[in-house]
Amino acid sequence: MEKNISNKKPIFIINSINPIIDFELIKNLLIHFKTKNHNLIPLGAIPGTSPEIVVNADSLTSYFTNPQLVIQSATPIYWDTQRKYNNQFNLARPLRLKIFLKLLQTIDSLHRISIEHFIKKLESQEIFNFILDYGESNLHIKEIKKCPYCASRNLKPIFCGTSQPALGYLPSSQYFYIECMDCQLVLLRRQCHVNDIHRFYDIYERPPIDQEQVIEDLVSNKGGSHFDEKLKVLDIMEKLMDRDAKVVDIGGGFGEFSCLVKKEILHGMFPV
Repeated sequence: MEKNISNKKPIFIINSINPIIDFELIKNLLIHFKTKNHNLIPLGAIPGTSPEIVVNADSLTSYFTNPQLVIQSATPIYWDTQRKYNNQFNLARPLRLKIFLKLLQTIDSLHRISIEHFIKKLESQEIFNFILDYGESNLHIKEIKKCPYCASRNLKPIFCGTSQPALGYLPSSQYFYIECMDCQLVLLRRQCHVNDIHRFYDIYERPPIDQEQVIEDLVSNKGGSHFDEKLKVLDIMEKLMDRDAKVVDIGGGFGEFSCLVKKEILHGMFPV
């Protein structure tokens, strides 16, 4: 196959989990390739918007047999969109796949618009709320106007400083948490009625996987989302708790933190 491809033409390797290609980045890579005629690896782009690598024909077979070797020798080309917009568009998480499929039905000609135009769409209040609702329609939602704990209306918006791995389509220019300036309670700005909460827990939120194995892997490897924070909390708990204490873990996800505490500190536990 390589004999039929000119070595002067770039080959863009694109992963199917990257659904929205940044064509301004592609143009930039083409310019660099023409100048250097060398393998290129883009860095700094919004995840889900860039090719994995740009190779010439001589490197094509090597990339598929030993990709790390080709990646390590490639010239890095920096692109600034992730720092600028702070998003996650790739489809590595089922929930992002659900939101992307919903956006395809909602945003006209999504496949034709630029990254900047797409993000402007996401910043609109209608689309922003649509993403917060996981693309579910006719939910009973209330906007929080006063603190449910102390009834204060002195509320401050909290903007995301880092990307949100689950709901990566939320723009950093919008906020979805608020903090009460009188009692410091932090809560979601928009909240779903209890009767509709079950609609969020579908196959995308809880895909059919071996949850026991997932928990075992997370606890054994001490890895996964925000596990450093879990270990810090574990260290604090170990200093303060008796060995025969009982613990309730509220909002425990898969239960990996409960299992970690049970394994490392306690003899008994009641995860919720």
